[in-house]
Amino acid sequence: MQTVTKIVHDRVTSSNPQTMFIHCGGAVSTIAQNKDASQVVVGGRNVFKIYSVDDDCFEQKYDLRVGKHVNLNYCASDVAWNHTDDHILATGATNGAVVIWDLNRMSRNKQEHIFQEHKRTVNRVCFHENEHKLLLSASQDGSMKLFDLRKKEVSLSFSMGSTSVRDIMFSPCNLNYFGFASADESGSLMIWDMRRPDRCEKQFPAHSGPVFSVNWHPEDKNWFATAGRDKMIKVWDLSKQKCLYTIYSIASVARIKWRPQRKFHIASCSLLVDCSINIWDIRRPYVPFATFDNHKDVTTSMVFKNKDPHVMLSGSKDNYLYQHVFRDAKRPGEELVPAGLDLSVYGTVGHANSDKQGKLSLISEGGGIMSGLLNKKSTERNDHFVDVAAFMQVFSDTGQVVPIEELSWMVESARNYKLTGLPVEDLCKHNSKVAQSLHRGQVAQAWLLVLTLYCTPIVENKNLHMNRTSSVMSSGLTEKIDIDKSKQTKEPDTDVDEKNLDGTSGNSDEEIDDKEMFDSKLSNIARGQINTDWDIFFGDGEPGSFDIAEINDFSDTKQEWILPSEAFHPRHEIQIVEDYST
Repeated sequence: MQTVTKIVHDRVTSSNPQTMFIHCGGAVSTIAQNKDASQVVVGGRNVFKIYSVDDDCFEQKYDLRVGKHVNLNYCASDVAWNHTDDHILATGATNGAVVIWDLNRMSRNKQEHIFQEHKRTVNRVCFHENEHKLLLSASQDGSMKLFDLRKKEVSLSFSMGSTSVRDIMFSPCNLNYFGFASADESGSLMIWDMRRPDRCEKQFPAHSGPVFSVNWHPEDKNWFATAGRDKMIKVWDLSKQKCLYTIYSIASVARIKWRPQRKFHIASCSLLVDCSINIWDIRRPYVPFATFDNHKDVTTSMVFKNKDPHVMLSGSKDNYLYQHVFRDAKRPGEELVPAGLDLSVYGTVGHANSDKQGKLSLISEGGGIMSGLLNKKSTERNDHFVDVAAFMQVFSDTGQVVPIEELSWMVESARNYKLTGLPVEDLCKHNSKVAQSLHRGQVAQAWLLVLTLYCTPIVENKNLHMNRTSSVMSSGLTEKIDIDKSKQTKEPDTDVDEKNLDGTSGNSDEEIDDKEMFDSKLSNIARGQINTDWDIFFGDGEPGSFDIAEINDFSDTKQEWILPSEAFHPRHEIQIVEDYST
């Protein structure tokens, strides 16, 4: 197997499985397979069925949601299939019940026994690999229960206090027969021994938030994987309580599973946002090794079929059960560009490449000098893109293509440009002169363009601006326009009467207090009325513009404003015609 190429090793198996799916009739929350992977059970809030897995299709075999009284005990939040007794199933319900199902029962209702020990939702149930009558459960009430199916009672209880237990898993029997692991809402990881239920053997913080899934490595007893809400998958060395690898996902991770026969591969599905199943190589944590994106909603559960590294089963909230085959998976790592090229300010060219494109010794015939070589030997042929050989080469002599002296403008610009410390106008002028001195006319014009756009002051006629805006902004404290042309020629514009500044009429004999007049004008503005003492004219253009002819014809007499009886003036008089025909 060590000498098999990637394509042969990863895309050809003894059988010929196919990618297939089936609609389950409801959102799938959990799945499990029997010991020989010939059947798979799917559970959810409104679905609980068993399908036989054929070569080219799924076929429904049982529908366990039958009977007169279908209640919350039929809503499976998690399901486990006994590793020895192929007819025994266990489910955890949202009401805290742990239900044992016997497929050999003659009646339509397959419920064998119901444990009501938990007070809140059961998050996980799992059978012991060898002790097939032992069932372990974890609940939101902060407790873990070990059930003995022979006695139909609780054998042991493990308490976590008030912290909810999110996931549990028995240790592989070849590693630790009596051990199991648990993860809670606070982000802690605990290792337990069934012979000492009073306290755990090890405990350490694994994540900054709730841990949603744990998985023991099937080969290495010290490797343990955790995943949580902090969007990270971590691989721990339990002997040292040290994190060896960290994988960064784009969303909270709901489930993880180690890939069989692949030491460094682990599969994950997200709690939200991401609907894909990603298989990661833990030595390359940023790009998935393979991706299955068949589901259209969040994937809730997954399992490798009969420990086959090439076939996976998954259920999703989109109501579908899928069988995925690795030969149909997408390979994001193969779509990455395996080469890089960069040019320094001194004309040196750097080029990096992998052995997929050929060694760079074939390229260095053009005068290049290899100044660095990063060579990472491959340890296993079946580990794919991680341990490929990587090379880097630096060419210090680029010939006549890009002479070094032609790149001096880059260094001089960096040295002489000013970006802070002066007004923007001065910075633009200075940088434009620097670019012009380096014979970079287009760049110099660009700096002048920035100067024009952001630094040119807006020049306006102050008298026109005052005529247009002061009457509105000062609420009546404007200069009255003299209508008489003769007075305009004889009296200077700068001589303003104090009474006119107050907005009062020049012919009035009453002494009106400035404050009262100002308050009166504000009241008029609030009521939407027009003060006839204000000489504000509106033409066809913008507010504040006026016509000289209108000024000459304007009368000082105050106009009486009468509210019309109708909202709209009729175009002609309405005549009432009486009809005497009746």
